[in-house]
Amino acid sequence: MEHIYADQRLIVWIGEIADPYRGTIDRLEKYSALEGADATKIVIDWNFNPARISMVRAADGSTPMHIACENGNFRATWDFEEIALWQQAPQPDIEACVLYLEHGPSLTRNQVLKGVFNLWPGETVNSDGYRISFTEQQLRGVPAESYLSQGSTATNEFLHVIGESIAGSLNRSKGVLLELSGGMDSSCSVLAAALLRDDLSSYGLVHEGAVGIQQSSRRRELVELLSLNDHEYPSNVVSPIAALKYEECLFTPMDDNHRLACVHAISSHPDVDRLDMVITGIGGDELGMERTYIRRDYEVSGLLSSSAVLASVGRGDIFLRRGIWPCNPLATHRVVNFCRRLPRTFRNGRLLHVLTLARSGLSDSFIFPRYGENFGPLLIREAALTDFDAEVGESILADYGINIFELLRDAREQAGRDFTTDMAVRLWHLLKLERILKKYVGSQKVSEIP
Repeated sequence: MEHIYADQRLIVWIGEIADPYRGTIDRLEKYSALEGADATKIVIDWNFNPARISMVRAADGSTPMHIACENGNFRATWDFEEIALWQQAPQPDIEACVLYLEHGPSLTRNQVLKGVFNLWPGETVNSDGYRISFTEQQLRGVPAESYLSQGSTATNEFLHVIGESIAGSLNRSKGVLLELSGGMDSSCSVLAAALLRDDLSSYGLVHEGAVGIQQSSRRRELVELLSLNDHEYPSNVVSPIAALKYEECLFTPMDDNHRLACVHAISSHPDVDRLDMVITGIGGDELGMERTYIRRDYEVSGLLSSSAVLASVGRGDIFLRRGIWPCNPLATHRVVNFCRRLPRTFRNGRLLHVLTLARSGLSDSFIFPRYGENFGPLLIREAALTDFDAEVGESILADYGINIFELLRDAREQAGRDFTTDMAVRLWHLLKLERILKKYVGSQKVSEIP
């Protein structure tokens, strides 16, 4: 942390490198363009007369940042619970709640509580303690598809670019944890990290049945190749819906549905006492898709896909609450733009990932597994066995006039046939939002609200 003070104005730099614009006063817009997985950097520009504060986030980041102001005070934190309990009389933001029920967490400004906002990477917030305004990031253009030069090897450069995004944090960390599911995204991130450091720990949630046997086999192949200190934990010890009864899953609405299983896995890892950084290789679908810079019309602007950013931010609370700093290189402009420049054939069938894994020495069975590995089936099965009418028999959402009955009706119809992944996830978000609001707002009826 560094600071400059002059003329009743304080500029504070918080980052993992030295302030690149040290000694300057009027170049705050440049901070928002800083990139890299370890570039979760913040600049605070604090004027004392008149009282005003501006806060700038770097273009990339793997953590949430919640903002609120009240009675002349301004607060910014990654901890949603802290900012929710800080409010004197928290109430639901109806529009934000409806969007949450329809789409889950999204890159919206307003959050599910009135007066709580998100500051997304590459943006600026301004406040005098009574009002808040935001400046969205400037769109700088998307790199066009190009061609490979003679003799080039894109896979080597792919690992190098991922490594560049995490090198700073990796070198400073006392103990690095790698999330390793056995899928393509996490495997490529692990390979890149192993090129830079050899004392790495890893963990993974492993499914039951044939899929889990395959998953353990694939993970073991990579663990042995890179000599990782690995720890496996069953993904179904605490299922996603059952986990919502525990305080651990009621801190934030912007969360992962396998949070409690992740927490148990991390807590039981032999290296837990020395871990201070995690590399989360998630959100990499963008690297094999087209037109990913398009966001939904109710979201803030930006050049990375919503899914990539939310995959990072939605897991930040899990690790930060345990003193572990999250980095996600696959959701950075540097890595995404590298992939955008590749010929389109590299996006077909995720060829870039396939070639990277093959050239790293992994077997054909690793690269072309028998079963698709994902976390949907557990949630689908649990949703089909859950009585959601009973779960929300006294609904705080209904108290505030939010219509949940169509969703419950659709759930009843699907329960008699086959649940879709989309329906199971929407129902999980319904229960999540119910319990979050009951915790922070309480069960007061609309007529009781002044």
